[in-house]
Amino acid sequence: MSLTNFKISISNQLSKGINLHHIEFDDGKNGRAKGRSLTINLAEVDTRIYVFENLVNNNFYAIGKSNSPRLPNYGTSIPNLIDRKKRNGLDIPEDELNLCLFACNTIHTNFVRGNGFVIVDGKLIHKPQGAIALDGEKYLPLDGTYNCMILSPNPPVVKNLSIMKNILQEKNNISLAISGPQIVSKGKNIVERIPVRIKEHGQTIGNEINYSPYDDRASFTAFGITDEGTLIAVSMFSGNSVQKGDLVTFKAEKDKGITLNEMANLLIELGARDGIAGGGSGDTQQFIKGEGTWVSMPRFQAKRGQVEGLRGLGAILCILTK
Repeated sequence: MSLTNFKISISNQLSKGINLHHIEFDDGKNGRAKGRSLTINLAEVDTRIYVFENLVNNNFYAIGKSNSPRLPNYGTSIPNLIDRKKRNGLDIPEDELNLCLFACNTIHTNFVRGNGFVIVDGKLIHKPQGAIALDGEKYLPLDGTYNCMILSPNPPVVKNLSIMKNILQEKNNISLAISGPQIVSKGKNIVERIPVRIKEHGQTIGNEINYSPYDDRASFTAFGITDEGTLIAVSMFSGNSVQKGDLVTFKAEKDKGITLNEMANLLIELGARDGIAGGGSGDTQQFIKGEGTWVSMPRFQAKRGQVEGLRGLGAILCILTK
């Protein structure tokens, strides 16, 4: 594709260390999406990943055969995180959330599939023993080599982490990290290296995804790192949008949106040296202080037991005023 399919606004400083771009994408066919990207100097802000254990620990066994998980009942959506009236039960300091400048979804599996994780305060967060993934018949621990973006210690870096049966083998201390298949390396699109396991062919493992990075269109979040060591966090949204106050909801449409391959090209155009894929489809949610919250409303089929509603997330990245 031509990189000119992206229209990227001039950078606007949101606050110290954070700059904002507005983005439009149109390939003249079914590829249409719009979104927002932030470049973040992590030395100028505080960085958090909030984890919601009721989704992480949930056993989805047998749900995948006939239904989709009722994700509005698990985890926390970003609108609920940001809205003070809906924070009841969240084990997060109120004063801390009041400092939030930016929030978005994180890992590509959203802890529904089993081959994703985050690291928070040095602890590897993954599906625990007995919590079977949506696409699985049995519990599989993390075991192998995984692409990962390390956010702390600063500066951020993308590297491969070795994990043996849920035990991180890395000798260097890692405080904060997000796993995800690498889509940009040394300024080049490397989507062709991502292993793909078709949904009907069993449980995803390692860096596998269960969709085509070239053909499947949806909303997506992705993360990149520039040559200067700044973080790029970009979310692209597809579908018709409805705005109510500060909340903009995008209703997903089949075969419309942006592909993971195109997201890799976008990261490169935004200046990424390296980058990983985040969550997509109904996982795609983004809050920017003063700019409102954008969310993707997933498609649902009532006859399969699916529930209409904003999807809960298992882990949310937050950038706070330092």
